[in-house]
Amino acid sequence: MPRTSVIGLIVGVTAVVVGIVLKGVGLSSLLNEVAILMIIAGTIVTVIIAFPKWY
Repeated sequence: MPRTSVIGLIVGVTAVVVGIVLKGVGLSSLLNEVAILMIIAGTIVTVIIAFPKWY
């Protein structure tokens, strides 16, 4: 895995965690079905947009 991918993954996870902590919501708010669906669907759509000739 390229170094930039690892850095991006770390920055992304850190941003989500810091955002949740600053908002005052528990980390358990990410462990419901709707949040998981939004995260997975958003990731898939982002990859499709970033690599349009992939499919």
